[in-house]
Amino acid sequence: MRITIPARRSPLRPLRLGDDGPFEEWTLTGVHGDRLPVRVARPAGDPSAVVLAAHGLTGSRKSPYIAGASRQWIGRGFAVVSPDFPLHGDRAEPHTGLAGAQEVSTVRQALGDLACAVDFVGEDIGPVPIVVVGFSMGAMFGTLLAAQDRRVDALCLVVAGSRGRRVRLTNPHLPPEAFELVEAADPATYAPQVSPRPVLMLCADRDEQFDRLSAFDLYDAFGPPKELSFFPGTHAQWPHPGPVYRRITGFVAEVAGRSRLERAAGDRDVDGRHDSSQ
Repeated sequence: MRITIPARRSPLRPLRLGDDGPFEEWTLTGVHGDRLPVRVARPAGDPSAVVLAAHGLTGSRKSPYIAGASRQWIGRGFAVVSPDFPLHGDRAEPHTGLAGAQEVSTVRQALGDLACAVDFVGEDIGPVPIVVVGFSMGAMFGTLLAAQDRRVDALCLVVAGSRGRRVRLTNPHLPPEAFELVEAADPATYAPQVSPRPVLMLCADRDEQFDRLSAFDLYDAFGPPKELSFFPGTHAQWPHPGPVYRRITGFVAEVAGRSRLERAAGDRDVDGRHDSSQ
């Protein structure tokens, strides 16, 4: 069983609602036809890359760990696009809570909505590299998206891992269909399809949700190029977040720089073919 990205059935219909400091508030038509809130931040000039920021469970497009970093990212020339996932942010359902946030149907909707955000990037920002920066649950969604959508150029996963091995070890008597569901939503199942696009994993050394074994299980599932680093902290508490965000920013800059070099090389090849035909 695999969780696939559903097709968008309606036009995107982007609508800019207003500004909130450096942020623009938009809504798009989500994959299921509902309104999809999206927050956008732009640099002063043309962006060299887009950070598609995917928040974690209980978070939103306005989460401080995204909003604060966005100011740093636009200062480096990156645009930032961050959607609310189903049941989060302005899409929260008070009487439902987050109980269904990781059900298969909700995960599929989240993937479809992320693909809508990628569509929006293509229509509103232009052909620049897209780097998914996913936090926890957003890292899972980002991996499933990148495995199926080649428009994603690179993947940065923060406090992420694979739960497949842990579930099998701690619940050996679960029925096969339960293991099938776990593996269907496990990013390690999809990681091989992300390669050869670059992957950066940044994990907390005392993460109570994704321990080192979980982190390495996911890391080992990716092909190169890839990098895994551990920083001090738990899943949600990071005593020194500055180095984490500097590494994310450096990674996005590396992707943007590689894209510039590839475009320049492509232009030279075109010029060469043109000259040889004269």
